[in-house]
Amino acid sequence: MPLNQNNYYLSCSNLSIEDILIIVAYLIFCLLIGLSKISSIKTIRCYALGSKDDSIISTVFLVTTLFSTYIGARMTIGVIGRTYESGLVYGIAQIVRPAFWLVTGFVFAKNISKFKGCLSLSDIMEKMYGISGKWIINIFSLPLSCGILAAQVLAMGKMFEYFIGTSQIIGVLCGMIVLIIYSVFGGVRAVIVTDFAQFIILFIAFPISAYVIYYAAGGWEIILANLPDTHKSIDFSNKNNITELVSFISYCLLPCTAATYIQRMLISGNEQQIKKIMKINAILTLPLIIVLLIISLSIKSVAPNLERADIAMFYAIDKFLPVGVRGLVIAGILAVIMSSADSWLNTTGIMLAHDVVKKMKPSISDRTELIIAKYSSGLVGFIAITIALNAKSLLSLLWTIDNFWEPMIIVPLCAGFLDIKITTKEFLCGVIFSIIGVITSANILRGNYDIVTLVIGLLFNIIGVITMRYLFKFVKNDFFKKNY
Repeated sequence: MPLNQNNYYLSCSNLSIEDILIIVAYLIFCLLIGLSKISSIKTIRCYALGSKDDSIISTVFLVTTLFSTYIGARMTIGVIGRTYESGLVYGIAQIVRPAFWLVTGFVFAKNISKFKGCLSLSDIMEKMYGISGKWIINIFSLPLSCGILAAQVLAMGKMFEYFIGTSQIIGVLCGMIVLIIYSVFGGVRAVIVTDFAQFIILFIAFPISAYVIYYAAGGWEIILANLPDTHKSIDFSNKNNITELVSFISYCLLPCTAATYIQRMLISGNEQQIKKIMKINAILTLPLIIVLLIISLSIKSVAPNLERADIAMFYAIDKFLPVGVRGLVIAGILAVIMSSADSWLNTTGIMLAHDVVKKMKPSISDRTELIIAKYSSGLVGFIAITIALNAKSLLSLLWTIDNFWEPMIIVPLCAGFLDIKITTKEFLCGVIFSIIGVITSANILRGNYDIVTLVIGLLFNIIGVITMRYLFKFVKNDFFKKNY
């Protein structure tokens, strides 16, 4: 039978000593990894790509760091919460998500060797579109990085607040201080090693949670009987359902274009290795998605009236998991959050030092550039804390961020890797059109930034590129006909 829920925090219990010790042990482990790498980092290249030479980091570590970076708060707490709230319209779309890795491999692997020597996405865009490409990426990257970090911080703060009863700011500060220390001082190698450990914890914690919560909910027949119709079938007579389903599926198939993922591919620089990594991650993603959907539907069946969908996972941990397992799962969620956040801290610090300061003042030494990268990472971390403490919703924050990145960057970046020629003028026109499309659709059609406005912005980018290409040809031909 469904449980009664009276308010947001639902009479949360305190964690046991065993649970707290597991969480503290995990945080100490992360600190030790970061501090152990300090002496090995001497150059900005080593800080960014983890290597003083052209040696390739093992496929296993690249698989786990890419996967862990991708599986952040959105892909765990977010998927569980959104499926709990929206039902199968969102849940079914997630099943196609593994294909995103294959699309990413197809787009980026073949020509990654062309960008050997690049340290960042900004370097790549400069090669493709000149200085305009570099600075547009720099301008959009900073708010994207701060926003995604803020989303991870917000999830961390809510979790500490829910389970420990501390104010959100204390939980945020505890988690972020550990994160900043090991990311800033350990560089990308510390991030990759902790991502490996976080990957292992993730694949232990979430399946255990799904197993316990599923049987606590009574098994499949009882879960199905208690679910509302929206979570058992899709009403295709509702046009909004069709629009959202198509938009979600389209979004799930978009290749990853964020600087963190591109940086990981630059670390490899090897076509065959990248293709192999993407295939492995596609295989790993499907069972994780199934586990998350089982958790979400099980929670919906026993607690259908939670006031906030984004606490659905916290509620289940508190109500159904035994002592010890609860601590392990909370450490798993922390691992998920931190594995995404540490990558963004590292990448953003590199972007500010290498792509902004170094370009404005080329004479600075490599050591100075490295110091700037470290301080920049710390600064971005504290900016993210400020944003998180003023944000109301994890999902709305993430959708707003995505709407001002994906539509502007996907078309020109993918075109460049696929050897589809787009001129700088066409690139700039596409960016302007996509911004217009996103803002207009959000204010007129939807009332907020969401998956539909993102897809509209992406279509506007394509329209902008095509318009500039053929308009320029028409104007050019018309000019010559009249004057010559």
